[in-house]
Amino acid sequence: MSENRKYNRAYGTSYIGDNLARKQEAYAPALPKQPERVTPEPERVRKSKQAVKTERGLAASFGFAFTLIMAAAMVVIFITLVKYISLNIEISHKAKEITELRKELTTAIMENDNMEMSINSSIDYDYIYQVATEELGMVYASQSQIVTYDHKDSEYVVQYKDVE
Repeated sequence: MSENRKYNRAYGTSYIGDNLARKQEAYAPALPKQPERVTPEPERVRKSKQAVKTERGLAASFGFAFTLIMAAAMVVIFITLVKYISLNIEISHKAKEITELRKELTTAIMENDNMEMSINSSIDYDYIYQVATEELGMVYASQSQIVTYDHKDSEYVVQYKDVE
């Protein structure tokens, strides 16, 4: 016998895969099989079978309506999913477009800053002072010419006449 099947002669049992399985022949002899009796169906059983047949007819008509409803529901679900997927694709395209535009904006800002720095670095303040003082006759203002304004509550100044 195999390893999984062991036989214990004292009890008339055999172990199969660590389970106890008793032999049926040792305790009860096999009974002869009796032929099945065919009994006529009672009247109410026949009526219920007829009722079942008529209900099946109703179920078949209900099945067609149910099938139509389910088909319509599937079409609606399919259209909804297609729209959802198309919107999702459109959103991802817009996100990529936004990213590209942000990159362009960043490069434009950097170019503007670089141009401003190059313009500011190209200004020669000594030359401007020389032209202003020698050619145009400009001079720095003296302390008596400087007028300061002390603001009280208002945030802007209205000038009604020229300052002398």
